[in-house]
Amino acid sequence: MLLHEYMKKFRKKYNMTQSDLGNELGVPLEQIILWESRREFPDAGQKQKILNYFDAKNKGIVDTDSILKLPFLFGKPRSFKPVIFSALIPTLLFSFAFINTSWEPQERGLFVLLGISSMFLISIVSPFDFKTYYSYFGVYEDYIDVDDTRGFIALIKTIKGIFGRRKSIHIPYENIKSMEIMFDTHGHGSIQGLDHRRRQMYRNREFFVINMVTYDGKTYQLNLDRTFYKDDPERHDFNAMFDFFEEKGIPVSDPKMIRYSFVNYEDFVINAYKTVGKNVQ
Repeated sequence: MLLHEYMKKFRKKYNMTQSDLGNELGVPLEQIILWESRREFPDAGQKQKILNYFDAKNKGIVDTDSILKLPFLFGKPRSFKPVIFSALIPTLLFSFAFINTSWEPQERGLFVLLGISSMFLISIVSPFDFKTYYSYFGVYEDYIDVDDTRGFIALIKTIKGIFGRRKSIHIPYENIKSMEIMFDTHGHGSIQGLDHRRRQMYRNREFFVINMVTYDGKTYQLNLDRTFYKDDPERHDFNAMFDFFEEKGIPVSDPKMIRYSFVNYEDFVINAYKTVGKNVQ
């Protein structure tokens, strides 16, 4: 639900006029009219003041959680535990190679090679996508923060992200022409294409992104993979995020009915396949 809809719902619940709400918030009546008609939008400070007032007045009766809290970092890892656990084996192998001074160069080289090989193997079999340390995007009041980290291979960019060297660019909302929620129903990584697969590992999941086009002709793909995790904020705030984008005047296309699925508490994967005539059991 958009903020202007909450304002109307709030006034109706408490039998308040637009003037009453303006007095409570300390803003003129004309401003309330502009906000509710979406001819103007409150800035970040005003929006937070409105939400704080709603929360205090409602005492949880109205779900203001459906309004996006900014900044919202979609897909950013909240822990370094996957890195720590994944680094244990390579670290031990490298340590053996350099601590044992009595070893021949060939023996040292073998353990160094094993350490490097283990790093690549872990990155392949791990259920965690280490690229998210740099590939996440941020939703702010006036712009989207998009990854622009440089590196020849993903491992280099991942290391930069882990050590806080991620680079990004800010794209103002007025520069965004359109967004499309893209969910691949052809079977990611499969020649024949599968209707259904185990999704514990990110490599086995469907390609799921925002295809964002700007007025200067550039296209950006923003990763939505964290939406597969049902207990994460990314799924909880999925619709609120796109409501916010629409509030900023960005047209959003959703051909696979992902947003519809969340509104109706249905399985978004199953519904996505149904849109192309595939039944998932």
